Amino acid sequence: MSMPTVMNGETFLNKTESAEFLGVSFPTFEKNFEPKLQKYTSPRRKNVILFKRADLEELNKVVPIQGDEEKK
Repeated sequence: MSMPTVMNGETFLNKTESAEFLGVSFPTFEKNFEPKLQKYTSPRRKNVILFKRADLEELNKVVPIQGDEEKK
């Protein structure tokens, strides 16, 4: 696995790294996650699509279901 790209203090992951980070297969990442994310590129490697790690972390958050109160 390659190392994440760091530019201007932000960490970016390529598609394979992003799928691994989210714990999903590459096809699942492409179909379900990639369309929801802003794409970036590096000035050195313009043919590589990158995703901001902070955006991936946001997608990976666990949130409560609205209207579903915990029963005790």
